[in-house]
Amino acid sequence: MIFNLDKAKNLRSETDNVLIVEGYMDVVSLYAFGIKNVISNSGTALTERQIDLIWKFFPNPTICLDGDPSGQNAALKIAEKLFPFINEKNKIFFSTIPHGKDPDEFVRENGKELFIKLLEKKEIIQDFLWNCYLNKIDKKNPFEISKFEKEIKKLSYSIRDETLKKYVLEDFLEKLNRLTPNQAYKKNNSFFNFKSKKNFQILKETKLLHQKRKNLSKSQVIEFSILFLILNYFNISSKRLDELSQIEFVCEKNESLKKTIISAYNLKNDESTVRTQIEQDYKNLITEIRENSNIQLIVKGKEEEEILNLLDEFINDFKEQKYLRKIESLEKKLSNNLDEHSYSELIKLKSQLNSD
Repeated sequence: MIFNLDKAKNLRSETDNVLIVEGYMDVVSLYAFGIKNVISNSGTALTERQIDLIWKFFPNPTICLDGDPSGQNAALKIAEKLFPFINEKNKIFFSTIPHGKDPDEFVRENGKELFIKLLEKKEIIQDFLWNCYLNKIDKKNPFEISKFEKEIKKLSYSIRDETLKKYVLEDFLEKLNRLTPNQAYKKNNSFFNFKSKKNFQILKETKLLHQKRKNLSKSQVIEFSILFLILNYFNISSKRLDELSQIEFVCEKNESLKKTIISAYNLKNDESTVRTQIEQDYKNLITEIRENSNIQLIVKGKEEEEILNLLDEFINDFKEQKYLRKIESLEKKLSNNLDEHSYSELIKLKSQLNSD
């Protein structure tokens, strides 16, 4: 239930913003002070269905929960939950009440004018998440910085709008570079030389990249990312030959390229000859990988250990997708015919997925 939405939606011709507060008393107080574009989620977690309904009337809602720790924790959870659904038309902003107050207390103590000024300092959702995560870590601790970077990138990947995902990722990467200004850029030796542009401009090529990637499945994207790392950072990727040999790509041509590279390494063939042959035999596929792998944005300037960790993550993601495909198949089977064997196998797969 969204309290007061029935009245607030009548203001949609006057504003594209609505204030989302925690309790109905906040709504009553703010309404009494003349702030009528205000609604409440009645103390429950805001759901995807509710935000979709709100977006129908107000494309730029502002979430303003209580300023105490529990209220801010709730705001963070909402931001994490709803972040995947934002797009260029529908956004979410966050406003924080100072000194642990709730909106009801703040407006009664400070009045409408100061409350409006407070809302003018609202943060868009990606900035709110960045600051929440950043404030939890010791910026001088490399381990915490490393974990922070992974969490921020994971957030970017969760955005469903592929085009917006690239822009948000670029924004986060620029902030990360400013956060770690002393990180040296080192160009890793490639086993295969791709003639990539030195000054790659993601913002100019985002739309084109989206058009080329829109028909790729998640597994295909992961496979392309792994192949990109193998092709461009083979000396690093060779440390994971056993793991790479054990996984089998869904796409036959991707699997063929992977096997050819691994076989060439194991046979210790002449590097120049192998490179020439593979670029000739897999010319179209290599071009497709280069054009559809935004992983190149992430590995730029990374150390060997970071690239290796990234490869490990993609290998684990690939395995997870394999489990998910099996689980989906079993769930479909169970929906048509419930049998004990399939159910036991399903439970086993889900347990294995959770443990991994």
